[in-house]
Amino acid sequence: LNHVLCCPKMGCISSKAQRTEDSDEDRYSPAEDDRRLLESSSITTGTATREAKPELNERQMQRDFQNQPDLPAAKLSPHSLSRRQEKGVGAKELGEGTSAIRTVKGEGLLQQLTSAYEWKERYTYSCQEFLALMDKLFMECQMHLSALSSHVDAESRKEVDALVREMIVLRKHWGPQLLPNSVCNAFVRERIPLSLGTDKQQFRIDCAQFFEPVPFYGTPGDSGGLMKLFRFSVYDLSKNVVVLRYYLEQSNIEQLYHVLCYVYDSQRGQVHPYTELPSYWELRQHMLDDIYARLANQL
Repeated sequence: LNHVLCCPKMGCISSKAQRTEDSDEDRYSPAEDDRRLLESSSITTGTATREAKPELNERQMQRDFQNQPDLPAAKLSPHSLSRRQEKGVGAKELGEGTSAIRTVKGEGLLQQLTSAYEWKERYTYSCQEFLALMDKLFMECQMHLSALSSHVDAESRKEVDALVREMIVLRKHWGPQLLPNSVCNAFVRERIPLSLGTDKQQFRIDCAQFFEPVPFYGTPGDSGGLMKLFRFSVYDLSKNVVVLRYYLEQSNIEQLYHVLCYVYDSQRGQVHPYTELPSYWELRQHMLDDIYARLANQL
């Protein structure tokens, strides 16, 4: 199975991390507790190397989160708003969906995301200060997105989708010099707790979305045109290991085609094909249905 590459304390990783069997090098932000589930022994960022701890420790996670630098005060200043409308970030793309953000927390995160456009003026590359600020901002987004995603009402889901769009557009504004794919190419938008079997065995699903389609096997030439858009990692919390993974794959050989696939032990196969790009919620439901069918019968 592929492993999740991440850095202390909640996000990006160094490009020095080892490749896995299928050369998957997903770089997540934020993924704070993923670093405790790494299959490798250590991770390196800049000049510091820290051992990856396999145990889950929610109190330590909270302390780590609180010890991150404070985010600059969010302001919807004319300057930050104008920066959003520069090169490649159009007004239509920016404004679409923001009216769906209705919660107080969501409005606060929208302000923080908008304010973060000015970080491009303060930093010229992915220095530790920038990465720490980005990790904390994206972790706050992920916590809110996870909480909202547990609701089934349409309004909550619209807010989730609107904030996800804002995160993607912000990363596009930062550009490859400030935040290259080699540092961070995806973010965890939801964590789903799951109990299966008669003994209620505990699992967790980390639902990651790539900022843009990523070659499945590391480089475009190696992938043969196969790209990945989403990745779902299922953790067995009793062993702190990934037991199952899903990908939304995209190919464009004769025509654009999407399919949800699974990787389980040495098996790989299709779960559901799509004639057009599915919504996250459609994809999520098909993934959950397959988990129940595939794992529940074996527990």
